[in-house]
Amino acid sequence: MTRKQRSLLPRYEEIALDLAEEVARGEIKVGEKLTGRSGLAGRFKVSPETIRRSVALLHAQGVLRSVPGSGIRVESREAAVRYVQESEEALALLNLETEVRGLLEERRQLDERLSQAIGKLVRATQGSVQTMRHVVEIEVPEASPLVGRSLQEAGLRERTGATVIGIVRRGEEIFSPNPAQRIEAEDILIVVGSGEAKEGLRRLMTEL
Repeated sequence: MTRKQRSLLPRYEEIALDLAEEVARGEIKVGEKLTGRSGLAGRFKVSPETIRRSVALLHAQGVLRSVPGSGIRVESREAAVRYVQESEEALALLNLETEVRGLLEERRQLDERLSQAIGKLVRATQGSVQTMRHVVEIEVPEASPLVGRSLQEAGLRERTGATVIGIVRRGEEIFSPNPAQRIEAEDILIVVGSGEAKEGLRRLMTEL
């Protein structure tokens, strides 16, 4: 059991485990008297209150026996071995729980990022699909009042909301036409816009 793993325990439990391991290994014999609480507090660099809680825990587990006026003595090596084993098992579960919580948090963050990415993808796809659906070709009649006017003069976008993104003229395709490009009879305008905008452009072909 590493120190990093032990750090998950409250300090008094960590000290209790250290003492129990010393008893389990036979470094402190049964019946041997431990140094006083102040001595243990100095050794582990904690307050006497923390040592009192450690001793109380080991007393409850049958490892130590604290008798007023007699000090703290080791009661049972078998109890110490049992306590160490149980502590290691409990700590292993605690470490596993910490790991699972960490993985769940990582998955939550990943799910959140994935959700955001999917949202952006859906919005981008919807925009692309919407644009594709709104691309239409409209032929300019010979008698249209638009004939001879430049795209800028005709003001198609301002009047209808439709945008001319290309012109097909005598089989030749002109994409991203210049605003000064003049409209000719039988031109096929490649237009992007809403259904309403396209209908407005069709009306403009004859009503300008």
